[in-house]
Amino acid sequence: MKKFYKVVWGFDAEDYVPIDESELEKAIYAHATGKTAIFSEGSISGSKIIAIQPDYHRAMGWSPGWKLGADDFNELADKGIDRAHRDHLSLAKERVHDMIATGKQPGQLSESGNNPHLNAGH
Repeated sequence: MKKFYKVVWGFDAEDYVPIDESELEKAIYAHATGKTAIFSEGSISGSKIIAIQPDYHRAMGWSPGWKLGADDFNELADKGIDRAHRDHLSLAKERVHDMIATGKQPGQLSESGNNPHLNAGH
């Protein structure tokens, strides 16, 4: 299942750049370092990023303006979409932390450092 995320830069519902899992590490790296990141649907300075969170609307094909209710969250849980997104985000954060600790940037890891769960579609 393809995963989708929001790179949130403001407090209004539309204040985010949509990304998919292939751009997640770049977003986390920008957020952690304050560097600018260029995504397929926009760019943002890492110092302006407030949060990176799952985009359940996009993952489920729901209208972006739809306010999620209890039934929606139950459906996300039943289908495992919420857990898959959270687990993927957690693994990506760990991987980026390791990159920063070794002085690397997303896309600079050796083949031995690749994680197939995070590199799908790379």
